[in-house]
Amino acid sequence: MNYQYTTQVPNRLFDHYLPTLTFAELKILLFIVRQTYGWIDRYTGKRKIRDCISYRLFINKTGLSRRILTESIQSLIDKKAVIVTDFQGTVLTKPQERLGKSICIIQLTCFYSQ
Repeated sequence: MNYQYTTQVPNRLFDHYLPTLTFAELKILLFIVRQTYGWIDRYTGKRKIRDCISYRLFINKTGLSRRILTESIQSLIDKKAVIVTDFQGTVLTKPQERLGKSICIIQLTCFYSQ
């Protein structure tokens, strides 16, 4: 089997988070994993740990509505699974702070603890 075109998913997603995730949260996390661990950073030569992901791209790739996307991202923030920042690096912990931002930088945090 050729694993060249695959993305590794950290075991912590399955072992710790999977039982508590909604279907929408799982879709979002898997897409974030694809957009981060699925790519090599051209500057560092290592797997990316964060990426700029617009709401439009989330919607197109997950099939989720903007409302469900907003609620699910908030839930993932509350579960400390992801950190969302704007392009300048300001942490955006509430939906009102993300409103109107075309680019959010998403960093997976759930895979770095314990």
